[in-house]
Amino acid sequence: MRQVVLVPAGNHINRTGVITDGKTRFAYCSALAIYVVRLDTLQLEHLIAGYERSIVSFCWNPHDSNQLACVSQDKTTRVWDIAKEEEVASIKMDSMPQYVQWNPLDSNIIAVVNDDGHVVVWSLKTNVCLIVRDLDFSPLQILRWSPKKAGVFATGHEDCSVAFYNHLTKKYKRVKAGKDRNGGGSDIQWDTLSDVYLIAAFANGDIALYDSDSCEEKRSFERQVGGVDSLSWIPSAPGAFFAASGRHGVVRLWNVAQSVPEKTFKVGAGGVHNVVDVGNHRFLCCMADGSVGIYNTRQRRWDHRSSVSHSETVFDCSFKSNDANQLATVSFDETVRLWDVSTMEHKDVLRPGGGAIYCVSWAPGDDPRLAISTFSGKIFICDTAKGTIVSAFQHHRIQAFRVSWNQHDANLVASTSADTSCVVFNPTTGQMTRKYMHTQPCFGCHWSPFNPFHLAVAGGDWIIRVYDVQSQDVAPIRTLKGHSAKVFNVQWSPHAPEVLASGSDDFSVRVWNVNTGENKVLKGHVNYVRALQWHYEIPYLLLTGSWDGCIRVWDTRSAVCLRVAMDHHADVYGLATHPQRPFFFASCSRDTTLRFWVTEDFSASAKMLAIMPEVQWAEIVTGKYEDIMQPDAPCRLSGACSRAAAEKIALPTSTELDKVKATMELFLSPNGALELADILASVSTGAPCRFTNRVLHSDSVVGSLLSRAQELEQARSAHFQGVGKPTKADSLKAAALMYGRVGCMRQYCDILAEIGDWADALACAPAVSMEYWQSLVERRADELAAENDIAAVSLYVAAHKPHKAAEFHMKRNELDDAFAVTQCEYEGGFRKLAATISSPSPEADTTVKHVPDAAQTKVRREVVQRMARVYSLAGQPLLSACCLLAVGDVAGAVYRLVKGNEVETALLVLRSAPKTPHTEYVYQLAALRAERMGMWNLALQLLALAGSKGVDEVAARYAGTPEAIDAFYANAKLGSAAELKAKGAELASAGDPSGVRHLVLGRDYTVAASLGLTFLRKEFANPAWSIESVDEVLKWLTAIPSGALTDGSFKEILAYSYFIGAIKAIWKGYGPIVSGLVTACKEAAPAAEAFALSMDLLSMMEAQYHLANISASSIPATTLVANLQEMKGLLAAPAQQLIASSVAVEPAADVPATTNQILPTAFLIPSAAGRRGGVNHCLTGNPIQGPEYWVTNGSDGSPPRAMSLADALMWCRVCPFAPGATGLRINAC
Repeated sequence: MRQVVLVPAGNHINRTGVITDGKTRFAYCSALAIYVVRLDTLQLEHLIAGYERSIVSFCWNPHDSNQLACVSQDKTTRVWDIAKEEEVASIKMDSMPQYVQWNPLDSNIIAVVNDDGHVVVWSLKTNVCLIVRDLDFSPLQILRWSPKKAGVFATGHEDCSVAFYNHLTKKYKRVKAGKDRNGGGSDIQWDTLSDVYLIAAFANGDIALYDSDSCEEKRSFERQVGGVDSLSWIPSAPGAFFAASGRHGVVRLWNVAQSVPEKTFKVGAGGVHNVVDVGNHRFLCCMADGSVGIYNTRQRRWDHRSSVSHSETVFDCSFKSNDANQLATVSFDETVRLWDVSTMEHKDVLRPGGGAIYCVSWAPGDDPRLAISTFSGKIFICDTAKGTIVSAFQHHRIQAFRVSWNQHDANLVASTSADTSCVVFNPTTGQMTRKYMHTQPCFGCHWSPFNPFHLAVAGGDWIIRVYDVQSQDVAPIRTLKGHSAKVFNVQWSPHAPEVLASGSDDFSVRVWNVNTGENKVLKGHVNYVRALQWHYEIPYLLLTGSWDGCIRVWDTRSAVCLRVAMDHHADVYGLATHPQRPFFFASCSRDTTLRFWVTEDFSASAKMLAIMPEVQWAEIVTGKYEDIMQPDAPCRLSGACSRAAAEKIALPTSTELDKVKATMELFLSPNGALELADILASVSTGAPCRFTNRVLHSDSVVGSLLSRAQELEQARSAHFQGVGKPTKADSLKAAALMYGRVGCMRQYCDILAEIGDWADALACAPAVSMEYWQSLVERRADELAAENDIAAVSLYVAAHKPHKAAEFHMKRNELDDAFAVTQCEYEGGFRKLAATISSPSPEADTTVKHVPDAAQTKVRREVVQRMARVYSLAGQPLLSACCLLAVGDVAGAVYRLVKGNEVETALLVLRSAPKTPHTEYVYQLAALRAERMGMWNLALQLLALAGSKGVDEVAARYAGTPEAIDAFYANAKLGSAAELKAKGAELASAGDPSGVRHLVLGRDYTVAASLGLTFLRKEFANPAWSIESVDEVLKWLTAIPSGALTDGSFKEILAYSYFIGAIKAIWKGYGPIVSGLVTACKEAAPAAEAFALSMDLLSMMEAQYHLANISASSIPATTLVANLQEMKGLLAAPAQQLIASSVAVEPAADVPATTNQILPTAFLIPSAAGRRGGVNHCLTGNPIQGPEYWVTNGSDGSPPRAMSLADALMWCRVCPFAPGATGLRINAC
């Protein structure tokens, strides 16, 4: 089970909002977690959780950007180490904290404002608190330390007064407000360029400038309707500051020299919670809708803006009955949110009222309605197609916990409540048809997928009842007893009509036979069980979620827990999957995140079989539930989706592309897979892509832009779309820009003239026929480009300078737009495209096929390569591959997939393009993966597709009886073990190192080790030793089982393996594992029988590599260079050559050095080290980023050891042995 996507929470309204460390990161918080995000990419770096009560305020340590202070409603102030995601200090308050501020002049001092009006000044050094009680003349609302005066802070109060306090002298001065100022202080900011001045904002819209020395209000500014909630000075512009209001989406630019704002920026429809200047004409702000982003004031647009999301506990998630791409989520924040999981985009939000929303259930089929249960007891029916609340039914007096829509009969909805009732009603009329009363609150309810009238209800009295709603008798037809605490949830199996799962506050899960009352108890959770979800393809798999923050995957045949996912930081309330996409799951939690998972590893053998060209689907799919449920039965699929795929693939009319797409849709995560399949279809058949794709085939790019532009033009006749929706002018301007990008200048000018943008319209109009005006247009475009104005793009196009338009987009990192421009030019230029829409000019000849020249091809290639790198670095290899497939680069797409650990997907792509050259390595990697699963014959089949290279290496690792080994050798077209052993002995007697291969295959390990190690020692003694000859012998020695040799011999093999692995890692650019391999070599070498290498050689090799590959070092570079010059003789020539070759090619300036590394899907998801009991990366000691790989799980009594999956994948491609020098093999491939 592997996490593939994390959707962070939105910003929870608190006293801080969003803050920056002043360098590269910013932070915001949900109710129970702090998110640390990169400023340049909005990539989530760290998630700091563990809170039980809501976060109130937080701040960065101005002296150390690796520390945050935070206060929460549990009355505790905590200091966090961001890199380790660990608490390093804390203190309990007597009163509820309201605000926290770190002293910018003393890293040991933190001030906390409490709700009793007192300020607590906490010394981290002494852990002593000074309580300031002098400022309780009016409730405190804000506090800011002076950045210039030691020990001084300013406070804003409810009576609108401002006070200045010196905690060193314990004296203060107060400036009272005028009578017309009210609502209290909302923000205070010290001028960073002044010793004395600060500005204060007030809820009634006033802003005032104060002199802290004279304690006077020096200037007041024009009152702002809607109030002012946040202020931020602009250090690069003396006297300038931003002001924002939480009531409307406007940020204003002010200067202390004048009383009215200089500029106004409309950044959104809702309010702005707070604003922070981040330099370069940009400010960071968080919006009232929970989104966070960076706004560019020069360009008047968002550089980045996060998706809207929940900001409180997410209680439930559910996929639409007939649409596996549409997901609904509900939350304590009283919203229903709709998501498209094929792109992970937030699509819509509904706010029905009624308080916190606990459960969501979709209507059956294509009905767009859904039902939700709420804190008020109301059940709301929502129409997602119209975005409206259709009706609300008050069948319960108090909380309605669950709601379930009958998937057989759309006129039946069931709901349960704390009022002890379970109600069945008609969702259209609201008419109640059944009401089942209980002695305790009712919690879970679920309709049987087999019998439309059977309803299971979970009770607070520890009992599960099954009702027949068709019967007039309100007594249950089945009563299931066994739990020892309230039963919170129930779910029927989609595979067997008599099987029901239940989760309880007794920490257990039970799987019942409803007919007999027998049950199996699944024990492992250590807190209340909430979420239940059966697997739609593997009938014995059940996923459960608990208040312990874990998701567990159970084999219900044996009641054994197969996997524990601890990535959520708090209670897991909801799990969801869809029968059309059975290996893809969603989860939701009190930690406010949505997480998405793939579970194909539980059917890895089936997936490996499915990717083979001549697969027999009868080996994968079976419809016999009884056979699969046998304890030792091999994994087979038995769901509707796999059966449909098998039927489609078996059709005589199915093409290879049809088979590939069916396999992708069954096994892959939708995020990128749907687009990959769509582009494969375009490559194979020429069919156009869906215009909604994030990445389009090159033939669809221009058509997509034109289609979208024409849709936007429909805004002319549209009515008001509502708050937050684009205006008519916005839509038309967007359409004009799209036409401009593809050379439709007549449409471009017409639309600009229509909305009153005459300057650019007149500048572009002569492009239809006037060469002179084209030169003027180019000059105007150059001016706009210098100002970084987006209008420059269309003017460049008008001037027939599309390469400049592409360069402009690339400078702004707008790679999709750059691709569109270059693709249009690649297809024949813009005059041809304009002629397809407007009347062609007499001289235009659209029948001549354009042949792109070398320059056009080069520019398009650069854009596409950069797009692919961006997606790879974001942990989205499928979309990276899409970029290259879009221009027909199948080999490049396959490389990106392999680099992202999507080996099976790469093989599926090759099935649709079987003649792609230089892809043998993909089959070899897949064979290694099959070998690790024990699918030895499949490994041979895969290697046969790669020319059978490596077959003998697989055979050398095969374990079995002598008879089984000979049979396998025969299948691999090798001689018998005895024959190979005899040949090896003959070669060994002659001292020929090639005999190592034969001896290992002949299973004479002692002689093989003796011959091989003797050769290696002699080779390493030669200053000009050959890596090729060393590796040729070493790869056979590493196939020897650890128990077959003396400890000294095996340790020597280990040491050489780590050493050669380090050189390979340097050569491949696998920087993160170089030091780990060198360390492992040093650990193994002392116990070796002999070791022919110098430890100094290892250290110098490592030092030289890191000197060449890091831009900054704690040791002066000149010192390192001098040391290396003195000891360069210790470096063997092959190592020098490999190090030189590894750094000879420098990446582009804007591309991080990680581009040579393996970057698996979701490798950037923040660590869950705290949830793993503090187990950090075994190579670095830091929290693990992204999916983890367990080197050892601690089951043998040794401490558990883990590393990131990315590092494990790189490690296993250069060395077969795991870190630690124990002889344990690494099986991450």
